[in-house]
Amino acid sequence: TATYRLLPDIQLTRPVKNEQAELLQKCFSPGVIELVENRNGEVEAKVKDARYDSCSRNVFRHDSIKDAVQLGRVPDHFI
Repeated sequence: TATYRLLPDIQLTRPVKNEQAELLQKCFSPGVIELVENRNGEVEAKVKDARYDSCSRNVFRHDSIKDAVQLGRVPDHFI
């Protein structure tokens, strides 16, 4: 037998920087969120590869960052 799942889709709705970016990265599986230094020397979170996401909802436990993320699935992309 084979199992399939829909490809996760993670969108950041606002910039997430510094301590909040590190917290956001810890809420997801390794390889999903990367931290990039911007021109101002601040660390900013970017979605690197949503495929590695295990669909956890840990980000919604933190009031400071739960409004910065929109989670979904690509409806016609199975992995």
